[in-house]
Amino acid sequence: MKRILFLILALPMLVFMASCDHTDDDNVTFSMDFGPDVTVVNGKAYVVSTGTFEIKGIGVRPVNTKHSAAITQVAYWINGLPVYPITNVAPFGMSIAAENLAEGINTVTMDMTVIETDCPISTAVAQIDVVVVPTAEDIPSEGVEPSTNHALPFHMK
Repeated sequence: MKRILFLILALPMLVFMASCDHTDDDNVTFSMDFGPDVTVVNGKAYVVSTGTFEIKGIGVRPVNTKHSAAITQVAYWINGLPVYPITNVAPFGMSIAAENLAEGINTVTMDMTVIETDCPISTAVAQIDVVVVPTAEDIPSEGVEPSTNHALPFHMK
């Protein structure tokens, strides 16, 4: 009886493993939308110390147009410390008052579980530097990028 139960429980795993059509990393791109207090300059997010650093949402899009992809959860870390419980509700946003961040460069890391059609479940890790400045005049004016649909470099593991 135990053998039959074991085989029944193992069957879905065998089917899942056989359903992947390749072993390469997932081919997806990520984007994120920032809140109104965030200015993106040369790949870094700037926020005034009296403002709020806000990520409105993170999106994923497959490179292969025949596939679909989704993020199932995101864990946020700031300077190596977990700051939010795992968020599993889209659009996976977060916000923190800039006064709670150190003035200067802070690293925000996003650990995301990603699913894509015909691919194994993967984890993507992305980082962005958040620079907290005392005044808006300290934000560089050259190299300003859009704060919505901002491309997010990542590493799959």
